[in-house]
Amino acid sequence: MRKLTSILVGLLILSVLIQLELPTTNLSRAYFDTGAPPDIIRIDDPTYCLPAVLTKGSTLKISMKYSGQEIQVLSVRLYGVGKEYEVGSLTVTTGPGTATIEALLPDMESGLYTVLVEALVDGTKYEVVSPRSLWVVDEYPASLKIMHLSDIHIGISMDNWWASDRYERYVALANYIEPDIVLITGDIADVGSDVYSYRDFMRITNKFMKPTFCVPGNHDWSQVGSLSSFYKLYGTYVGPRYWVREVGNFVLVGLDTGYGGVLDTEQLTWLNTTLSVYNTSEKKILILMHHPLFTGFGILSGNSSSYQSLLGSMYSSWRENLGVALAFLQIIDRYPNIIGVFSGHIHADSTRLYAYRTWFMTVTTADGGTSQYRGYRLYQVYVNGTVRAINYGGGTYSENASYPADGFNLKVVADANLTLYANLISTTSQLPLTTDNFTLYFFLNKTLDMPSYKLYARYNTTNVGCEHTTYGDLWLAKCSVPLKQNMKLYLIYSSYPDETPPSVQITYYTPTKPISGKSVVTVYITASDPGWGLDTVKLLYKKPGDPEWSEAAVQESQGTYIAQIPQLTTNQVIIKAVATDIAGHVTETQEVTINYVEVTTTPTTTPTTTPTTTTPTTTSPTTTPTTTPTTTTPTTTPTTTPTITSTTPTTTPTTTPTTTSPTQLPGPVIEWWLLAGVLIAVVAVVIILVMVRGRK
Repeated sequence: MRKLTSILVGLLILSVLIQLELPTTNLSRAYFDTGAPPDIIRIDDPTYCLPAVLTKGSTLKISMKYSGQEIQVLSVRLYGVGKEYEVGSLTVTTGPGTATIEALLPDMESGLYTVLVEALVDGTKYEVVSPRSLWVVDEYPASLKIMHLSDIHIGISMDNWWASDRYERYVALANYIEPDIVLITGDIADVGSDVYSYRDFMRITNKFMKPTFCVPGNHDWSQVGSLSSFYKLYGTYVGPRYWVREVGNFVLVGLDTGYGGVLDTEQLTWLNTTLSVYNTSEKKILILMHHPLFTGFGILSGNSSSYQSLLGSMYSSWRENLGVALAFLQIIDRYPNIIGVFSGHIHADSTRLYAYRTWFMTVTTADGGTSQYRGYRLYQVYVNGTVRAINYGGGTYSENASYPADGFNLKVVADANLTLYANLISTTSQLPLTTDNFTLYFFLNKTLDMPSYKLYARYNTTNVGCEHTTYGDLWLAKCSVPLKQNMKLYLIYSSYPDETPPSVQITYYTPTKPISGKSVVTVYITASDPGWGLDTVKLLYKKPGDPEWSEAAVQESQGTYIAQIPQLTTNQVIIKAVATDIAGHVTETQEVTINYVEVTTTPTTTPTTTPTTTTPTTTSPTTTPTTTPTTTTPTTTPTTTPTITSTTPTTTPTTTPTTTSPTQLPGPVIEWWLLAGVLIAVVAVVIILVMVRGRK
């Protein structure tokens, strides 16, 4: 009886936990996720990095892979911006671990669509998603406007910016510029074995409103031990190593130059066979690959038979594998309808014209380190074979062909359920693009009614107009905003206000006994915000008697903020940390005095004081932020700079905007009740096991 009672108590606890209303964490899977676990079932073609391009009334071919004994396809649905369709006519062919679906497209509008397949695998139902993988056109284009990106390097942090944050700005730029397609030529992840980087890349890339085509780079092979591992990583989350896709009278060909920077024999054979189909065709061929065959600027004379004059312009990985390079050049020579080869890797621009007909175009890095600048390139290609580089700098062979992006900073902040989505913009005088009507998109949880969301703003918020529509299982809000040099603009859509200030504390500093005139003091700060998230964390310092505070540069590392006070000749330095959240609330710590050791002829040591951590004092803004609906133009008063005194550790709140209120990106938040629930579940299981064993 005791055993039965224990089991019933444990089951009761578990039943309570099961009935808890946990937050949905798989929202927006139709755009940011693959739906079903990819190791069980996934769409292999088309994908978000290799979309199918079809006219209305065509047949869509969907290739699937699954692990199981049998599969049954139930339905195919298509989602676009403000549009949803169900495909009625399906033909399914299955094989061991594979299924091919042929679906006749319904009468539908042109646009970019997500493909969603409902299927049973061994009796279990799955929704399998391939985001943005179908591009439907009224008629095939006579020209293509191309945005070219390379070397995304998701996973690295440089200059206190994560590559994933920098990548967001290219999404915003493309959604404003509206190219026909976006080409991404490799080094997608900084480390190819990093699944989380590929997931970040997929999540951000699926915010492009235009089709994207991708190839791998050498970093995508980094720490990947085998070809099978590469397929499980890059192959699952991005796409195939090499591929071909027709876009009407254009043919896009993607190649993999691997870790070593050249093509393998398998690809050379495949490329020659694939292009032979187009040997007498009027179609123009564009090749994507990571490592450039040529670098530099200007026209190249020579060919695969007379190549000596080409060696000086040939990139080292190709020159060191000259046989492979010449085999590739022979293919270029054989097919005169190859009009462009697009590459990256060198983190700099390069423009070469080979044999007066084939352009070799290389773009600088999007997010990695560079001796020049980060940016993107634009081209216009035509069915008559003309390739026009839309250069930012001088002429066709300018070293500044790429459009610089470092003058435009965009940070996107969203909570786990997409009930908060913020675009935080700051620009400098280097911004090459100015407009009164820049486009910003906000992806919001559609399980809440759109009136549940309010638009908050900080800084330059005049002339902001917004509209919204459906986007699969999301609301998609589209705002038109000004974009000028040397400006800030924070726009936040949120279903809840942020009325709580951040917390901040100085945890410790080292050395605890710095030497006057010699020591650099490193200060460690922790800060967090329970609302929309942190905006900035600063460390201020000054000598006793100084009228002004100086600011030390702060670097963020896994939630800890690190600042360094330079060498100072003094006996004391006063420091304090200041945190500001996206909503404009400011919190500062109490002042901490660091005692320095003064070195004299007879060295003496002045005792140092280790900082004691105190509870920061905060003051919330006196006015609750108010908002206008998404269709209303918000106006705000710029926030004031916090007033910081040298003696009283109080918080001066920022001025509350008249119609909005700002904020910044929170990291993943684990709610207290979720932790408690998990803990209770573990305890319940342990109780059951102990009681059962005790009765044996």
